[in-house]
Amino acid sequence: MKALFLGDVSVAKDNAELFRTGDMEALFGDVPAIFSGNDFNFVNLECALTEHDGSIEKFGPPLKAPAETAEVLKRLGVHCCGLSNNHIFDFGKQGYFDTVAAL
Repeated sequence: MKALFLGDVSVAKDNAELFRTGDMEALFGDVPAIFSGNDFNFVNLECALTEHDGSIEKFGPPLKAPAETAEVLKRLGVHCCGLSNNHIFDFGKQGYFDTVAAL
């Protein structure tokens, strides 16, 4: 079995439109080819996938992306997303549950 474990993946202002349109080449370059050679690909999803606006009070920016981001990750070849990080609850329990539902 060949597995790849990648670090943080998140949607930011600079790449949000690319995620919305699913422009894989502009977003990831040669990464899809690397992912396609593996049996299992894992990334740390460093944001919530939610439309919920109620961010929690915290130090640092709250990070979120639209639920459609999950489709882009699937097209990339991601099999599993880690959610144990400091941003998964940036939009409370609702943001967490929305993320799980999207994935």
